[in-house]
Amino acid sequence: MWIFLGILLFLAVLITVILMLPIYVIIKTDQNGELIIRYRFLFKTYGENPDPNNKIVKTLKEASGITQIEKNTINTDLKKLGFLENLSDTVSLLTTLIKGVVDLLHYATAKVFRLNIICAEEDAAQTAISYGKCYAIVSPIISLVNSIVKIKKSNFNVNISCDYTGQNKTFQFETVLVIRLFRALSAFFKLAYKQAVRLNKKAQPK
Repeated sequence: MWIFLGILLFLAVLITVILMLPIYVIIKTDQNGELIIRYRFLFKTYGENPDPNNKIVKTLKEASGITQIEKNTINTDLKKLGFLENLSDTVSLLTTLIKGVVDLLHYATAKVFRLNIICAEEDAAQTAISYGKCYAIVSPIISLVNSIVKIKKSNFNVNISCDYTGQNKTFQFETVLVIRLFRALSAFFKLAYKQAVRLNKKAQPK
């Protein structure tokens, strides 16, 4: 009896420890300005493009509704259902996905947040205009990010500047988000539940 209870207690502690482990989401630009997304859990790092034919990947995408907003699926649905019906369903699904991501980000911490933009155009006047437009766009985005994600201030660095020689046009971005595994699983199951409810409503005869 005591051995059985000890095993149950051990399993409960082990599961709790695993659920509390952090997932690292690394988002940055490479030398060509292309966006790179990687995930790190425990001691393994995963690339941005998991095998689309993997059964687990397929199941996760279908359960969360991501499959329904992929380009090929939308094109097929447009032919089968008509534009307005498909548009309404896609917008609803996108809204749910965005809300789920925002809710999850409330529990995330950005251990690193770096943004370096150097505006450079053919002449000084165009460079100044480009700088003004860039600042007007980036400033509210940074404020929004600050209101959603907890950012470690010691690793927060945003620089927007000009190069009037027109030679050093630069865009560099890097952030490392940390999210507890149980938070990610909770967000996924909520999303999957909403997707199941949506599909059930669609399957019911009108």
